[in-house]
Amino acid sequence: MRFAEPNFLWCLFTLPLFALLFYYAYRRRKKLAARFVSLSMLPKLSTSVSPWRRLAKVTLLLLALAFLFVALARPQWGRKMEHVERRGLDLVLLQDISLSMLAEDVKPNRLVRSRHEISAFLENLTGDRVGLVAFSGEAQVMVPLTLDYGTVQMMLRELNPGWLMPGTNLEQAIRTRIPAVRGSTP
Repeated sequence: MRFAEPNFLWCLFTLPLFALLFYYAYRRRKKLAARFVSLSMLPKLSTSVSPWRRLAKVTLLLLALAFLFVALARPQWGRKMEHVERRGLDLVLLQDISLSMLAEDVKPNRLVRSRHEISAFLENLTGDRVGLVAFSGEAQVMVPLTLDYGTVQMMLRELNPGWLMPGTNLEQAIRTRIPAVRGSTP
């Protein structure tokens, strides 16, 4: 086990000081009570006050402080850092969002069917980075290369005709794909 912030463990040395303060407060309270009543009569007059309960409270409070200091030190175990080489493909998906995608020659329409096919494709991927480029009359990188397939699917659901300039310019989409793979902007 290791601690991310081990300096907080030094605070544990303050616990005996707190214990002494509680003991001092207990003694002081007893002396003040002795001014008014003899010590032999005090237990009979204060039946609701139990010294064992007070001791239990103080003990629990000191334990809580100890656990707080240990928690602030952020204990960590069970994991170690190791370098892992990942092998996978860099894929850029092109999604047409021109008005022609609303044609219903495929049920329910081309756009919904395309979204469904891309989502099914993404569900079968593991370890490959995926980017998304939307195009109609112009092309735009919607999601740069990422391992977060949920983000790609979320953006895919949000794409609708009319977001970009009207038309269908596949060449522009292919040219936009190249900087997306390299990680730069077009």
